Amino acid sequence: MTLSPDEYHDHLKTTAVRAGFSFDDVVLPSDKTVLVGHLRFRYLDWGNEKLRPLLFLHGGALTAHTWDLCCLALRDEFHCIALDQRGHGDTDWAPDADYSIAAQREDVKGFVDTLGLDRFILAGMSMGAINALAFAIHYPERLSHLVLIDAGPEVRRPGSRRIR
Repeated sequence: MTLSPDEYHDHLKTTAVRAGFSFDDVVLPSDKTVLVGHLRFRYLDWGNEKLRPLLFLHGGALTAHTWDLCCLALRDEFHCIALDQRGHGDTDWAPDADYSIAAQREDVKGFVDTLGLDRFILAGMSMGAINALAFAIHYPERLSHLVLIDAGPEVRRPGSRRIR
């Protein structure tokens, strides 16, 4: 993000008020990176590792900041983590241009393994929901809960061609 920490804080506070939220304290996340395979993944860590982990996956053409207000609202009850998925935000682009669901599912597995998250809540919207569902199908034992937001069963090729 190109905002300074003070600008980011003010932006979050203003956005929260406009959305009808009231927070006693607006705390910024830690901006972190980890290496998973050959890609550097950026994520926002909203705090307390003693709380139940809740991993957020954003939609296509979005970033981890999609979840800022959600994480701010939930940070006292959960250890909120928002991931920039491959090719999004400050995470590396795939040099082989593999943005398949399978590749992104394995990114999530590598990410949670690197962080040491054995059992966690996974929430995703749109593309992130599809990737979350793929993860849940292959690794159900890793999840305590799954939250899917605004996802259809498939990406239809004719429709996506019209968008181009």
